[in-house]
Amino acid sequence: MQEARYALTLPWLFAALLFVCTAKAQGNDGLINRIEALQAGYPVSVLESRLYAKEALTRFYEAREYTLAWEDRRNRQELLEAIREVAGDGLNPGDYHYETLAALALKDLNDSAEELQTDLDLVLSDAFLLLASHLHHGKVNPTTIHAEWTANRQQREMQSVLSEALASGTVYTTLQDLKPRSAAYHQLVQRRKALGELIGADWPAIVSGPSIRPGDTDNRIPDIR
Repeated sequence: MQEARYALTLPWLFAALLFVCTAKAQGNDGLINRIEALQAGYPVSVLESRLYAKEALTRFYEAREYTLAWEDRRNRQELLEAIREVAGDGLNPGDYHYETLAALALKDLNDSAEELQTDLDLVLSDAFLLLASHLHHGKVNPTTIHAEWTANRQQREMQSVLSEALASGTVYTTLQDLKPRSAAYHQLVQRRKALGELIGADWPAIVSGPSIRPGDTDNRIPDIR
């Protein structure tokens, strides 16, 4: 019985191995090499940007057989816009490779070297996966009280979200829909915006002088108010 079970199992294992090898043979060598380095536990940086979403990136590119994902310029433009706007949600656009993407994402990739296309594709995917995770799950892990930089929390599989957003051309709206919908969150966003406007207002300079105490009169009081 055990020999029969092995006889049934081995062909399936061989078929699965053949599928993986075939997919890699047809895929982008640069993607394969970088993903394999991530899987092996090595820190991988491309275009001076470290890739954080190790597991989600691996699953995303495995599912599409290691082919480039961001060839449509509109998708790249929508991601760049979404990253730029997250400052209003209290997040730092620089955490999502904004500087690198602002410099390269909107260029005509047909005129770019294959290695640049590969590296940019990885940075775009990593930026989406990390930002999507932070918008949906929060940047801080409530268990550790530390910032979460892996995009591996599993309440929702972000690699599937990315695939659907790219296929439907809805990168921007997909990221917006991942934000919390509670009234409390939107109130915080509005109050943060109001505080930012207050800080950025053109405040008149107060002339220096002696301290003003309750009951004092001083020509500077209207400016202080």
